Amino acid sequence: MTSTILSAPFIVIASWIALFCLIAGLGQFARKAFGLGSPTFDNWLMAFWIGYAILIAALQVWHLGLPIDWRTCLVLGALGLVGFILGISSLKRSVVSIPRLIAVIVVLAPIAFWVANRALDAQLDFDTGLYHLTSIRWLNEYPVVPGLGNLHYRLAFNQSFFMFVAALNIYPYANEGLHLANSLLMIVVIVQSVHSLIYSLRYPREFSPLRLLYVLLLPVIIYRTTPQLYSANVSSPSPDLSVFILQIVVTLAFVKCVVEPVETEQRFTLFFITALSAVGITMKLSFAVFGAAMIVLACALWLWSQRQQVQLAARQVLIMLVVVGGLIGGTWVMHGILTSGYPAFPSTFGELPVDYKIPAAIATDAADWVYSYARQPHVESAVVFSSWKWLSTWAGLMKESFNEFLFVLPCAVVVITFVIYLLGWLIFRRNREDLRLWLPLLPALLSAIFWFFSAPDPRFAGSAFWILALWSVVLLFNLIAKHPSRLIVYAALSIPVTIAVIVLVMGYARLKPDTAKFPLLPIAAMKPFLTDSGLIVLIPSNADNPLQLWDAPLPDTPYELPLLELRGNDLRDGFRTHP
Repeated sequence: MTSTILSAPFIVIASWIALFCLIAGLGQFARKAFGLGSPTFDNWLMAFWIGYAILIAALQVWHLGLPIDWRTCLVLGALGLVGFILGISSLKRSVVSIPRLIAVIVVLAPIAFWVANRALDAQLDFDTGLYHLTSIRWLNEYPVVPGLGNLHYRLAFNQSFFMFVAALNIYPYANEGLHLANSLLMIVVIVQSVHSLIYSLRYPREFSPLRLLYVLLLPVIIYRTTPQLYSANVSSPSPDLSVFILQIVVTLAFVKCVVEPVETEQRFTLFFITALSAVGITMKLSFAVFGAAMIVLACALWLWSQRQQVQLAARQVLIMLVVVGGLIGGTWVMHGILTSGYPAFPSTFGELPVDYKIPAAIATDAADWVYSYARQPHVESAVVFSSWKWLSTWAGLMKESFNEFLFVLPCAVVVITFVIYLLGWLIFRRNREDLRLWLPLLPALLSAIFWFFSAPDPRFAGSAFWILALWSVVLLFNLIAKHPSRLIVYAALSIPVTIAVIVLVMGYARLKPDTAKFPLLPIAAMKPFLTDSGLIVLIPSNADNPLQLWDAPLPDTPYELPLLELRGNDLRDGFRTHP
């Protein structure tokens, strides 16, 4: 699919708008189930995110029996359209601030054009050619395939974000869904931050820690859209970027629970946090500690707020966990079992005695490769795990610009901020400090600790370190300026806004006309390989680049697997490794 520099970005932007309306329409059903209307712009943004969780749950259920194709999009799109119409019909004209909406559009326009151009970048991610596109193609062409991981073990990583990308691969975006998926999630977070910025400028007396966090996030998110070599770009289907985004979204919702609880929306916000955290875990296991901690904290906060009727509140929490766990977690586990024989491959915990189970040795090697490569690339796992010598190599890797952004810079902000906070606390000491304000740090902190002792590659940390850094700044500001005046509000907003403008100006200076087109995918040269059972699979024929498959026809794998065989007469019957 090709286009000109003027039309291609606007096609992407128009697609964002249409997709937002449909996904938010799905979310409106959830809001109405909790007895909530849709009178404000903020509520529509919340509806989008819960709609995204509903969409992932629906796609997981659907794919158990059918491929993700035009029928999927027709059914879910029709439901989203109905929900959107119902939401619009309940919208009260009196609560819509037209001037504020116009201001948001004016500020957002150059940012949206920049992100749309970045969504049209050519593919730079190594993993996109290694297994992302192959995973998506299997989703589009077949229902879940038993033992698919025997063909290529990375196809059993069971990352639900690929289902979202696969659902976008319909006319007129055949095989172009990767340019819309991450960029859509990114632009919605940016809209939330810009809207909060405009609101804070318009109503400085209503300034709060939550609104400051929104604004502080703006330059971080905009920088995250800049092109990075081999590192989860906006134009790729990488789940690393979606994890980065979803951690921010869940944190924002939890902060709202802590600092701006709305009694009529508390139960919905608990559901929101629980569902989005569960979706994050299904997108990538690196989200697991963060998501689990967030669910526990949100439930504990809800039970504490409802302590006068704790039995009813506990029953509501239990029902919510069962529903979310079944529809999101349960279907995800079923996919994992079917594709690998394990509930959470590459972990061998809970392996099932099925004929298509990936050999335990391969599962163990896959896990070891992830953990060792994150510490010291291109070195044998046994050597890396044998000592702490990898730390020197790892420290050198942290000097790369993208690693500095994801890890070094936020860590520096945390250290500097807490030193200043300690001095500020000695000066502005208060007898009653709200300890709940420290809770948003806990999921990110636990996630960061687990990250370091498991797979300490900064791209696997998501936004955990930036959440620690920015919420630390919010805590410092809250300590020094408990009731900020208009001047202090403007001063607090000026720094992140200035940084965001600088990032955008530098980005536009690097803008190239050819990045505005829908780029063609690279084509990998393939050759047939005959297994011992007579099965023919395609493998790369380029000896200098033997791991890149890109969008090759199925079945394809980067490995010569003589023991691979079909379980039946058709690809949908699945694969197994001969004993």
